Amino acid sequence: MANKMELISLEDLRKEFDVTCVDDIALLKRGRHTAKIKLPLKATPELASLFGYVLGDGHVKKNKVQFCYVNKSKELVEHITSCVKQTFDIEPTINFSEKYQLYFVYSPTVVARILIMLGAPVSRKTIQEIMLPDWITKGSQEIKRAFIRALFDDEGWVGITQGSFAIGFGQNKRRDLIETHKKYLEQIRCIIQEIGVQTSEIFRRSEKEDFIQLGFKIMGRDNIKKFLDEIGFNHKLKQEKLLHIINGYKQIQYSKHEAKLKVLGALQNGPLRSKHLGTLLNRDQKTIWKHLHKLADKGLVTKIGTKNKVLWGLKNNINPNNKI
Repeated sequence: MANKMELISLEDLRKEFDVTCVDDIALLKRGRHTAKIKLPLKATPELASLFGYVLGDGHVKKNKVQFCYVNKSKELVEHITSCVKQTFDIEPTINFSEKYQLYFVYSPTVVARILIMLGAPVSRKTIQEIMLPDWITKGSQEIKRAFIRALFDDEGWVGITQGSFAIGFGQNKRRDLIETHKKYLEQIRCIIQEIGVQTSEIFRRSEKEDFIQLGFKIMGRDNIKKFLDEIGFNHKLKQEKLLHIINGYKQIQYSKHEAKLKVLGALQNGPLRSKHLGTLLNRDQKTIWKHLHKLADKGLVTKIGTKNKVLWGLKNNINPNNKI
């Protein structure tokens, strides 16, 4: 088994590949391709980025013979190509579809097998349980930043939601796997918060047929600036949009009627603490409390929970537009 310094032991590598060692370099051969890695195999930002892209727009094919990545962004294709070359000394194959305006990056079996050994899922991610491996969740800040940056390159968005600027994240999962999916998203949230960026609670973004999308948001100027400084994007357009938001950030103003509608809209996804409502709507807790108590007087919201953990939720499924 691998010791604490290495991700995969030489013994385990020999079970998967024809291995030739020259000093601290291992040549791993499987099929027509040979990878060159430095021993012991350790976590690097490049490897963490590849793992993030596997959980994003990339996937290991069902037959485990290729790692494929699909994206429109040329700079992401260049970045993932660089990560594969630096980690495995292999040049991926890149094809561009004029019809779909998409890049297809193919890395051979040896790359796919290593990613699987590191905890990557095989085939469709939406129909299987996924949890992050220890080398990511217990890795250095550098490893965590690289992983989150890559994952958000594919699955993150930057824009305006519920009247406030935000960075958001969401992924789909088959309905019967939703509880495990929540735990997986909690792992991602914990990593982001360990880096120093606060997020909203996990909420249901959408659902279609047998699939549900769960996600969370990062809101508030200081918090968004922290994300920019500590994580950021490799995706050029998302990074530019993030910079634009920071440089032109100002709190969006609402009328009293609009503000109450925003509070009720946020509660449509389920009960929340006033603190989390404030984060979602970019308002201080005192302002949120005023709105909540006025809505409670109108019979639209109610307190849920105990004295030490008070949540606010919608009451009796009343249509708020008819009551405010």
